Amino acid sequence: MWQVQWGTESKYQFEETLSIISRVDKEEEKNGRFFLYPTTNIYNFVLLDQVDGRVWQVQWSTKPEDRLVERIN
Repeated sequence: MWQVQWGTESKYQFEETLSIISRVDKEEEKNGRFFLYPTTNIYNFVLLDQVDGRVWQVQWSTKPEDRLVERIN
């Protein structure tokens, strides 16, 4: 999962990895399985596995220490 920021000046443009961890085994991968829902907070999203219902909080940030992909139980 990647985050991409675009701006009219190059100093505001970047792409960074949010997570390189696969959430399913290779044989379970399927296009459209995951959907990223926006929230009222522009930095937070909800990632839904549409097959088994698992959910994660995804937090975008320009600061690496503030980025997050955490399972919601």
